[in-house]
Amino acid sequence: MSRSRTARGFWITLVVICALTLSVPAQAAAQDAALRIAVGWPRTADDQPNRRLETLLQNSIISELRALGFVVAGVAAAADPPVAPGDRPDEHPDMHLDVLYAAGPVRLTLVLSVTETVSDGVVAGGSWTGTMDLALINVVRQAADEIAHQIRSAAAVSEPYPQPPRVLQQLRLRSVNEGMTVYLSDEVQLGVIEDGMLDVPFIPVLLGSQLQVRKQLAGYHDQTETLEITAERLDVQLSPLRPQVGWEMSLSWMPQRWAGAAVGLRRYLVPERFYAQSTSQLSTRYRFAAGSRGSGVLDTRLSLGGYPIAVRGGFSLGASTGVGVTLSLLAGEGTAYLFADPYLNVVSLSAKWQFERLAPFIQWDLVHYGEAGTGYLLSGAYEYISAGVLLPWQP
Repeated sequence: MSRSRTARGFWITLVVICALTLSVPAQAAAQDAALRIAVGWPRTADDQPNRRLETLLQNSIISELRALGFVVAGVAAAADPPVAPGDRPDEHPDMHLDVLYAAGPVRLTLVLSVTETVSDGVVAGGSWTGTMDLALINVVRQAADEIAHQIRSAAAVSEPYPQPPRVLQQLRLRSVNEGMTVYLSDEVQLGVIEDGMLDVPFIPVLLGSQLQVRKQLAGYHDQTETLEITAERLDVQLSPLRPQVGWEMSLSWMPQRWAGAAVGLRRYLVPERFYAQSTSQLSTRYRFAAGSRGSGVLDTRLSLGGYPIAVRGGFSLGASTGVGVTLSLLAGEGTAYLFADPYLNVVSLSAKWQFERLAPFIQWDLVHYGEAGTGYLLSGAYEYISAGVLLPWQP
């Protein structure tokens, strides 16, 4: 298995490098006043460096920079320590490119930062995310294109050295969700909310751009939020996470038993996905005709179900099945008669619309009464329609 992965990684690396090599335009060498850039060795955001990936990233970035007309004035090796702004190599580069990456099983996040060597000011930077396959070349190419545009926009302001554009210097995030982990994209962990806030490490993001973060906390739904970078120092209040529902109370009404209502208690075995539910419906009936007598019906049901289909906008389609019993109480001349008819809830199909504090739903039931009961209800299949609302409940 490891040999096949190694072979697959080798061919991906070979194809990407060949594609990058063939894409170098002939006019790149013809530029007279090309800016000189020293490229640092890619550093991982965690403690598990991937040398093969780091080599691929560095070679790809160098090829793209040369294709865009820059001169690579220095290249760091894997064993070299991170280069401080005041200790740049002696190739006299105009700028230094720092590379940070976070590689997951499927996705890669790439963070680039370009520092001007004279002023030590950040000239360009940003983050890019893509998949860990042949599409990796597109991530590197997009990053290099945007970095080149930022550098040249800054260089046009003042020669011979570019003036650093306005970038985000400090970002403080606040949240009511204590202990929430905040990620940049899917892989890079920015930190954890402590005492209601988090001071984010420096991210080279230009003013006027957007920064997308993902928020995660046990017992709550993951949420992605987009931040507008409007100032060099930002203090942002994050929107609260929506808690996962463990228990719900169901209130519903059925047209076939219009003089009554049902109440149920639902326990989610998988949060808001699969559940067990107990439902009881109490109704009464009177024909308002000569000789009619009142009757009462208590229908109790145990169900197992779930929502296998979740659609955008909080709309979900669900299905369930179960067993139940219908108790019928009939008034007689000075007495009363009680009947019990068990049934199989063959299938129930439902649709619900999830809002923050409630979820309206509509449900269709197919039930079958057998011969095991006392015979008040005729054996056979029956269909019912009900509508109601689900309310979060904390025991």
